[in-house]
Amino acid sequence: MKRNRRKSWLLLVLFFVVAAITSYVGEDMYMMWGSIIAGLVLLLLYPSFQKLTYRRHYNKFANDRYNSLKDILYDFTITDDQIISESKIGNVIINTSQVESITETGNYFFIALSSKDVITLPKHSVDVHALSAQLTEMAQKHGLAICQELNWRWK
Repeated sequence: MKRNRRKSWLLLVLFFVVAAITSYVGEDMYMMWGSIIAGLVLLLLYPSFQKLTYRRHYNKFANDRYNSLKDILYDFTITDDQIISESKIGNVIINTSQVESITETGNYFFIALSSKDVITLPKHSVDVHALSAQLTEMAQKHGLAICQELNWRWK
């Protein structure tokens, strides 16, 4: 995706460079300077514009996709062999042997699974010490280390 965005950015800048050269050959100085200025503006500002557009599109997608799941309460139970999630929409049982990594940040625990899914557990709604002890015990059982990135932030 980044390559496609970079490609579209470079094609737009290249278009205005070609337009400026064509205008110069045709002796149309107003069009040449307009193309040069437009090319420079795109060269400098288009990446920021693309980033804002992408972020707005992603936020809209995430809000539409996860709006129905917003107010559902989940009950997680972590045992030696399983992680059990219960809610009003269904129950999920995950074997702890599927856990690939556990990351602790300032506000969350992230449990990455071999299926490339990630369970995000917020610290503000649980007993952090008990959960940390359970996750440490599970990590030791499966030979995993808990990666602590306490200063990590969403970018």
